[in-house]
Amino acid sequence: SLVLVGKTGMGKSSLGNSLLCHSGPGEKPFKSKKSAGSITKQCERKRATLGDGTLLTIVDTPGLFDTSVPNGQTINEIIKCISLSTPGPHAILFVLNLRRFTEEEIKTVDILKRLFGTEAMKYIVVVFTGKDELDDVEDDDDIKTIQDFVKNGPDYLRKFVRECNMRYVGIANKPSSPTHCSDVKDVMTLIYKTMEVNGDQVYSQEAF
Repeated sequence: SLVLVGKTGMGKSSLGNSLLCHSGPGEKPFKSKKSAGSITKQCERKRATLGDGTLLTIVDTPGLFDTSVPNGQTINEIIKCISLSTPGPHAILFVLNLRRFTEEEIKTVDILKRLFGTEAMKYIVVVFTGKDELDDVEDDDDIKTIQDFVKNGPDYLRKFVRECNMRYVGIANKPSSPTHCSDVKDVMTLIYKTMEVNGDQVYSQEAF
C-alpha cells in the first residue's frame, strides 16, 4: 500500500491515477484537475489489481497549504490516512512539482518530517511531477535531467533527498507524453526496491 502526500497542486491525484492505470483503460479513480485549491479534501483510498496480480492500495491525502482549508485540519486528516492503509504503507510518496518551487516547499518538508517522524524517512520516495516540462524549469543548459535538477537545486532539497537515501524519481504529467509509461514503471521499480530494503515491513502508526 502507498500513501501520497505533498502540497496542494503538486499532482498527487494524477500520480495516483497513473499508478492505478492497470485497473482499466481511461479509468480515473481519483478526481484530478488543475486548481489553486486541493481537489482532495479528505483521505481517499483506491485499489487495483496490477498486471502481475499484485493488489495495489493507494491513499490520496489532502494537499498542504490549501488556501481554503487550515493546515491544522489538513494535518489531522493526513494522520487518519495511515489507518486507511492498515497495517501501514509500504512507501510514502512525497510529491513535488518541478515548476512550482517556493518557500512553502521548505515548510512542507518540515511538516512532513514532524508529522511522520524520523522513522518514516526510510519509507519516503520523492516523486517529481512535471518531468515533461523540465526544459521550461530553468534556462540553465546544465539542467537536462531530474538528477541535474536535484544537483543544482536548493540546499534543503538536496539535504532532504539525502535523508531519503537518494530515493527520488520523475514522472511526466501528461499520459500522452512518450516517456509516461516508462516513468510509471520507474516509480513502481523504486517502490519495490524500497520495500525490499525494508524487508517488506510497513511504516507503523506507532510513530504517532
